[in-house]
Amino acid sequence: MAFAPDGPTLATAHFGGTVILWDLTDRNRPQRLGQPLTGHTRPVTVVYARDGHTLATASSDHTVILWDLTDPTRPQRLSQPLDHGAPIDGVDVAGATLRTLP
Repeated sequence: MAFAPDGPTLATAHFGGTVILWDLTDRNRPQRLGQPLTGHTRPVTVVYARDGHTLATASSDHTVILWDLTDPTRPQRLSQPLDHGAPIDGVDVAGATLRTLP
């Protein structure tokens, strides 16, 4: 999971490959934002870019997807899945690095 750097939005990753965005403005009543982000078929990791409007999802299915979260209730895919060629267990948008599984 990852918190947006510019607000109360939380992205949670599911083992099955989906990501759900949450509004935590009222932490006693988290609200789901929009539809789940889909496109992966295996476990996912997530990271926000510093601007808080771009999310990268990376998966052990070998792919990375970039998302525009300018309006987190209507996330937009910025790219087709990028095939890394190996399982990915982490991503760092600021440093543009990917870690692959051994």
